[in-house]
Formats: sequence, structure tokens, C-alpha cells
Amino acid sequence: MKHLTLARAAAITALAGAGIVSPVATAPASAQSCSYSYTNKSAQYGWVWGTNVNIRTGPFTWCDSIGEFTQNEIYAHCWRVGTTVDGDDVWWHIRLKGSSTNGWISAEYTPFQLEAAEKC
Repeated sequence: MKHLTLARAAAITALAGAGIVSPVATAPASAQSCSYSYTNKSAQYGWVWGTNVNIRTGPFTWCDSIGEFTQNEIYAHCWRVGTTVDGDDVWWHIRLKGSSTNGWISAEYTPFQLEAAEKC
């Protein structure tokens, strides 16, 4: 995370006061929904790659996390484009093995292949 110097913070505050820049970045109103339909269009399964990986209510980093998971076995349902995470903008709708817990995970943390699944 970048840290603001006092001079830079003062400059941003001045520009915001003049209406030149917005001091707070927000998602576009049309993109703020985290409710997306999905169907089970894939037979892929694998494991969460990483530790404390968020499973979210939608395919965007601003969507609520339903929990953090580490190397859990997961089943892929389908995919869609969402927030870019480390250069990858694909998100998978998944279900945790042995439970009804389901949600969205960035492809950055999964082994799944687009060629073997359909878009949601």
C-alpha cells in the first residue's frame, strides 16, 4: 500500500475541494451488485491455492467475504469476469466439498481451466 506524504495529502485535499478529483474511489453504481446467478456447468474439482483465501458473495473484491479458506477441496460450477487479482480477471463460482458453502473465488487461487467449463 502506498503511503501519502503530508504534501501529497494536502494537494489531493485541495484538488478535491476544487472539484477536480474525488477523494474516495468507489465502484460504479452499475457494478456494485454482488448477486449473480450460476449453474453447475463444470465437473472440475481441485483445492484452494493459498492460505486465508476469501470466498466472496460475488466476483468482485468489494463483495462480502463469506470466510477465509486454506487448501480446501472445491468444486467449480462456472466462471465469469470480475475484479482483476494479480493480473487475472476470471472468477469461479465454487462449492466447498462436503458442505453447502458456495461463493466466488478469484481464478488466481484455483487450478481450474476455462476450456473445461462454461461461463455463468
